[in-house]
Amino acid sequence: MSHRFIGSDAAVEVLVPLKALRVGRSLWVALYMSREYRGRRIVVWPVYIDSTASRGEGRKISLRDAVRKPRVEEIVEAAKRLGLNPEVEEARYPRSWWENTRRVIVDKMGSKLATLKALATELRKLREEKRRLRHA
Repeated sequence: MSHRFIGSDAAVEVLVPLKALRVGRSLWVALYMSREYRGRRIVVWPVYIDSTASRGEGRKISLRDAVRKPRVEEIVEAAKRLGLNPEVEEARYPRSWWENTRRVIVDKMGSKLATLKALATELRKLREEKRRLRHA
């Protein structure tokens, strides 16, 4: 497989040979990958902080730190409270590519794991506040 990298810091063009099923010859396809946030922002899939998901399914943090079934809206709210400038994107999580899902892009604070743990902790606080308001 050949790779040729062309372009600036913002975008990289990668040329990869793909096998054509009907034609029976190699095709060259240009794939564009944005490097805009590399090192400064991270992708947060809800499964990364979901306590009901196994590590094999994609959970990145410990069960103790994770929260049960986080929703994208909750992750966005927690990220706003932490000042992480969240952006929501429609995308498919690679391990469950058949499901339509969304992901959140946030500013990185320390390592990726530290950012995920901070989001989960803030989300837990957010849920506790909402629960108190309902019962007050």
